[in-house]
Amino acid sequence: MLGGDRSAHAHVNGPESGANTPIVVFVGSALSFSEQIVRIANVEFDGVAFERCDSVKDLRSSDRINFENILALILDEALADELPDLLSACEQTADQCQIVLGYRDIGAANAVLKTLDAKGDRCAISYLPMNQQFDIWLSIMRLLLCGGKYIPEELLIGMGQASGKGPHVSGPSETDLSELTDREREVLALVSEGKPNKTIATELDLSEHTIKLHIHHVITKLGVRNRTEAAIFFLGGGNGGAAGGDPALCV
Repeated sequence: MLGGDRSAHAHVNGPESGANTPIVVFVGSALSFSEQIVRIANVEFDGVAFERCDSVKDLRSSDRINFENILALILDEALADELPDLLSACEQTADQCQIVLGYRDIGAANAVLKTLDAKGDRCAISYLPMNQQFDIWLSIMRLLLCGGKYIPEELLIGMGQASGKGPHVSGPSETDLSELTDREREVLALVSEGKPNKTIATELDLSEHTIKLHIHHVITKLGVRNRTEAAIFFLGGGNGGAAGGDPALCV
């Protein structure tokens, strides 16, 4: 998945970043985030525009990106030194924006996590393994678009924390998706695709207030704490497990 557009800014086969279009920006070279990655993301996540900028500087100076609509900024591990600038850039965005480190080198990602952990800010960013199997990568991306902070188990193990010691998410043993109404399951499926309430409301021809009520009912019935845990429960087939291993979440 290497190669592709090497310009400072790339927009590939996705929706235009209009006034209300949610945006995810890959920040890094086309060698790290290729044209193919951007194109696949735009196809898989309907209603979200994926862009790419070479650097935080290019992101700040872009006249195509509406900062108020940014859901996530995914930074290449090679640009980890720019995390402070990216955190600053995120201050210009709405509250739902989060920063994600896209990595292939576990050691590099571990170094970032250890640095943040030492500052007492472990959950400042999320982590996206770029060399994962395609279906698992998509599942992780969906969870990130739900707004949850994600730390892969492999990074926690690298910090000497054995499986099960992190804040893992699990659903109540006596609860499953059959407790939900058809409409609640429909809403939860869209939430699990990383779609914001406004997009879900438009697709289902309902008000945002109604969508919020459905999500509240889903959270209550499943016995989870928020929409992110509900999405993980759904993607795990109703048993609280997310595809691709045992992640840790900061909520």
